[in-house]
Amino acid sequence: MPKLSSKDILVRGSALGAVLTVPTVAVFLGLWAATGELIMPAIAGAAVHFVSLGFSAKIARRLLIKRDPVE
Repeated sequence: MPKLSSKDILVRGSALGAVLTVPTVAVFLGLWAATGELIMPAIAGAAVHFVSLGFSAKIARRLLIKRDPVE
């Protein structure tokens, strides 16, 4: 299996961080703007974050593992 370069790790790791963080922030800010409260959007954002963390292993395997090209 070929190794990833430092640049590949940086780019793919940043993409993984964005995939896990952006939905959480979007849910929090959207609900906060819609309701004006702070507690319910924080709880909903935390729930979305934990769900995305549950899928993080599958997402990381797809983003971080370099596969040999199929000929």
